[in-house]
Amino acid sequence: GGGVGGGGGQGPVGRDDSPRCRHSHICSGRRACIPVGDSLGCITDVRVRQQRVQSAAQWAWEGYRQWAWGQDELEPMARRGMQWMRLGLTIVDSLDTLLLMGLEREYEEARAWVAFNLTLDQDVSVNLFETTIRVLGGLQSAHFLSGGDEVLALHARELGLRMMTAFLTPTGIPWSDVNLLTGEARGPQWDDHSSLSEAGTLALEWAALDAITGQDVFGKLAAKAVEAVLAGGWRDGLPPMLVHPNSGAAPDHAGITLGARGDSYLEYLLKAWIVGGKSNSTLLAAYTDAMRGVRQRLLRRTAAEGLLFVGELSPGAATKAGRDVGSASTPDCDIGCEGSGSGNSTSSGCGDASGISCEGGGGDGIDAGSRSHNDGDSNDGTNNGSGGDSGGGDDTGSGNGSGGSASASSGGAGTVKPKMDHLVCFLPGLL
Repeated sequence: GGGVGGGGGQGPVGRDDSPRCRHSHICSGRRACIPVGDSLGCITDVRVRQQRVQSAAQWAWEGYRQWAWGQDELEPMARRGMQWMRLGLTIVDSLDTLLLMGLEREYEEARAWVAFNLTLDQDVSVNLFETTIRVLGGLQSAHFLSGGDEVLALHARELGLRMMTAFLTPTGIPWSDVNLLTGEARGPQWDDHSSLSEAGTLALEWAALDAITGQDVFGKLAAKAVEAVLAGGWRDGLPPMLVHPNSGAAPDHAGITLGARGDSYLEYLLKAWIVGGKSNSTLLAAYTDAMRGVRQRLLRRTAAEGLLFVGELSPGAATKAGRDVGSASTPDCDIGCEGSGSGNSTSSGCGDASGISCEGGGGDGIDAGSRSHNDGDSNDGTNNGSGGDSGGGDDTGSGNGSGGSASASSGGAGTVKPKMDHLVCFLPGLL
């Protein structure tokens, strides 16, 4: 039996000595599944697993329903609701999940709230990216899964119209925030730039609006934003995490990351190519170039055990094609490559088939002293009854709230820092 290990702190199981088994307790072999407490990982029957997952979703839903109904999110430890967009975020974001799980009673009460209580003409500024993937995407996916619910379609259309003004910029790159009542669009309070995700993670939902409304308007707005980002000619196909809506240029303080504010842009290049019938060769080429850039500049191995990780580049490395990195240095490479004088070598050295190299492909400095980095996301997720990010959206609600950086070294321009808070959705293309 090749079950899945059940967590809970047990050590290596059987003869599996892989890093996955040692660190995550997900092991292979005859004795892989040793129950520890009530471990879902040890359940191999498909029907039983489905029932357990469904029960967990019901438990989370009931916690939200009891303590935060109608508000955006549940603060699980305080057992109270909190407002962010004032759009019943958890309800709308969970519509498609409730349908997929066959939770008909829960879906009907959620749909009724949307029909009679969701109000979009509010004097509130919302983040275009978050509202698109959570609210607009939630309405759309439930519309399609329900067989064409027109109430959901009307709300989706109205929301799209209210957010369109964010795209009225010289480049087509939208402002990050837009007021649903006045249409006033602006950058965030802490900066006047839009993040890469805010510029490039809109194509699927806004194209779906065209399909729902029969109007060939919305999808073009999101497509133009992506074109403006691609026009930057970024080195190795890796745009920095911030761009300005008026110029498309990146600020000096913007680095390159596959974590928050950057990852979903690359994810949507591939998805938009697939959803568009695999006809847009520009999107596929941009995705392919970026994955080559990730291999060459962001992929590293730890010195001690040779564990593969995706890092991020500090400000100073986000240069245009053909330009030098500038102040980036090339120190001895303490990441376990052959000839580095430290750690274990990889199976085929720095020049292996995955394209990993000590030099980072362009003289980028490497900070091997860092352990992890966190963007300061503060969502509580689904812990202790929160509905959390259970609906059809993205990876943006997964932050652990620790804030700041746990890096042991600040590094200089072009430094590669380990990035552990997001396991990227497009790794098949990478590996």
